[in-house]
Amino acid sequence: MSRISMKEWKTVLTSILKKLDQEQYRKLQKILNKLPPAKLTAKYKENMPQTIIEYYAVEESISAIKDAMDQIPRNDPAVQDLLRPFVNKLKKKQEKNKEKKRKHESDSESEDKKPKPAAAQQSSSKPEERKSQLWIDPVEHVETSLSMTDKQEFKLKNDTDEIRITLWGEEVKQLIGKSRGDYVRVTNVRPKHLQHEVLLSSSYFTKISKVQRAAVKKN
Repeated sequence: MSRISMKEWKTVLTSILKKLDQEQYRKLQKILNKLPPAKLTAKYKENMPQTIIEYYAVEESISAIKDAMDQIPRNDPAVQDLLRPFVNKLKKKQEKNKEKKRKHESDSESEDKKPKPAAAQQSSSKPEERKSQLWIDPVEHVETSLSMTDKQEFKLKNDTDEIRITLWGEEVKQLIGKSRGDYVRVTNVRPKHLQHEVLLSSSYFTKISKVQRAAVKKN
């Protein structure tokens, strides 16, 4: 698989930003919350592609720009045709990394199944994974500057805490077949810091899957 070129991505990112009108550019600035306010003034606009790459790095900036274009939204071919090759390349790389991780975990699991002394078994025991319950809000159809897009919020709760997550566009469909009170695992979401609260927002790579509730051990 070919490596993602920073030079090529910067060129494409420059072209994408030039296609945004003033209102869309302001939305992009709000979405990219890693960028310091001092870098968002008009005099830095020309250097914005380089600034985004510096603060997000190449791979994360591709994902961040994809999420931003979904939220603004700019899903038209003029933007998406530029963005898609980099998103696809990133997705393939992440899938390859996941496959390597699964293979490593499988090898480790096989090693763990070999008989061990009782003391070693006790020291290597892992804490029980905590599952979170799902609490779903209705789907909203939100008007943006260019079109309408779906938005749905839901809350994850466990024994000690809870957090609210917002899904955008196509990611809303991942809640189909899932009900309030289900136990789920959510991966690849983006944090947003709002005053004293942390919220999570979907990304292009967000996955929501049902899991079985861990059995409660009785003494």
